[in-house]
Amino acid sequence: MSNLECLNGIIGVTKDFCQCLHGQISQEDFDALKESKSELYLDNVEGGLFLRNVPQLDKCKSFLDIQVQAIDTAKKFFFADILAELNLKYQVRKTNFVGEIGKVSYTSTMQTNKRLQFLKLKTNNDGVVQIDRLRVFLNMDTTTKVWILQVEEGKSDGQIIYENESVQTQSNYLSIEFPEPLKLPLNIGGKKQNYFVIWERLGEVQPRDIKVSCGCSGGDGFADFLFVTGGEADNFSDVPNALNDVFTHGISIDVQIKCETGSVICKEYSENDAIANVTAFAILYKSAELVIENVMNSSEVNRFTMLSREHLWGKRSHFKSEYEKRVRYLAENIDVASSDCFFCRENVMYKGNILN
Repeated sequence: MSNLECLNGIIGVTKDFCQCLHGQISQEDFDALKESKSELYLDNVEGGLFLRNVPQLDKCKSFLDIQVQAIDTAKKFFFADILAELNLKYQVRKTNFVGEIGKVSYTSTMQTNKRLQFLKLKTNNDGVVQIDRLRVFLNMDTTTKVWILQVEEGKSDGQIIYENESVQTQSNYLSIEFPEPLKLPLNIGGKKQNYFVIWERLGEVQPRDIKVSCGCSGGDGFADFLFVTGGEADNFSDVPNALNDVFTHGISIDVQIKCETGSVICKEYSENDAIANVTAFAILYKSAELVIENVMNSSEVNRFTMLSREHLWGKRSHFKSEYEKRVRYLAENIDVASSDCFFCRENVMYKGNILN
């Protein structure tokens, strides 16, 4: 999950096809403009600038581009602003972990029997695991495949979220570096997620006996986020309930694990209708503010609207105020402490707002 995936499609641009766009956008593009989980539209916000009111028809597409960009930018502003507000009230409880799970140290070879060998990442609660590199250490070269299986806590089936082509190992090990870091959220919408890194054992090949724990005096740095074990199974359906042991079954992964505020905010968004509603209006008002700013900064402002700059500035200030009011309300009412990633700062006075 990205920082705030729950904001995707939160508001739409317009639900009415403006005739000035005829021949300029496809039906598929128009359908994307209509997407709105909140049923709020930038082209209908009271006091805003509307596509249907653009005085010069040849500027409709340019104005539409301004609206689309405004929504995208508004979501980025929202994330930065809500994070800044929350950081005044909360601090991170867990220490980020950067390093290996499955420190490459072994003395012998395991004696396994089943086709699928796996490393299990069982979530303790919240956080995001980013896998940068994956390696498998074996006693001989072989052809193998690697999968990552995601399973919601308490369920016995899941979905494959990564699969590579069959590859030939070199010098008794396989190394996979991801072009883009693979991010595994440990909690989605309040539901814990477990992950299984799996490789396929064929013939007489066996994994090296790499242990899950590094055996360090300070303990495993990932333990605040994960309980890690290994195991084997004949079929994917058997993996979630297979017996576990203290070995990685030859697997070593380079990871970064941290608390991610965005996932906690999206959890509250999914579970609390009031939070979802206020968030949608915050994005709407910020988008309307940015549309006006972009139009006012244009050398062709009179081709987008006939309103005076003073009138436009007043509208912009109104939307800015409504947006800021909702950000403060959310910072006061989002229960970040429901996640074990954060706790309240001591001796902090925080003044919240009641929405009118």
